[in-house]
Amino acid sequence: MKVLPVEYPVGSTLSRELMTLAVAGGSTVEIGTAHFPAGVRSPAQGFHSRNTHEIAFVIEGSFETTSGGESRVVRAGDLVVIPPGEPNASRALSDSRVIYLMLQWQTDPT
Repeated sequence: MKVLPVEYPVGSTLSRELMTLAVAGGSTVEIGTAHFPAGVRSPAQGFHSRNTHEIAFVIEGSFETTSGGESRVVRAGDLVVIPPGEPNASRALSDSRVIYLMLQWQTDPT
């Protein structure tokens, strides 16, 4: 068993990785926290995408999140799931904290 304190980043750092787990077949799961002061946008301009499933549980606050051409307001208690490669961006509507998972699955090329 491993017990980690859930600490949020402070200052200008938006996210803090708590741990990365390696799982069978070269897949990984990254677990972390993020804090977004009201008005902060990630990324600052445009959109970003990752080669991982992005899963975020909103602990407190609210965001306007755009993904897959759709914009939604997400609030504390919501779970956001963004598929790999999908361009996305979020803007904090209020001081917000999230716990996130980045899931990267390796597949057998044969």
